[in-house]
Amino acid sequence: MRILVANVNTTASMTDAIAESARAVASPGTEIVGITPRFGADSCEGNFESYLAAIAVMDAITAYPEP
Repeated sequence: MRILVANVNTTASMTDAIAESARAVASPGTEIVGITPRFGADSCEGNFESYLAAIAVMDAITAYPEP
């Protein structure tokens, strides 16, 4: 099984930390893939960043290649 874990901001180090946390609790054989949006805010602090993050995450997920 593959699980995509999407970070809502563009900080790659945060994506790595989120993915590592998910791997620590995932079942054996589960592949955890962290996704960082290619555009958006470094940090989501308010409504504007949150709306932008929603679009950026949808873009990142739809751009992820099929297995």
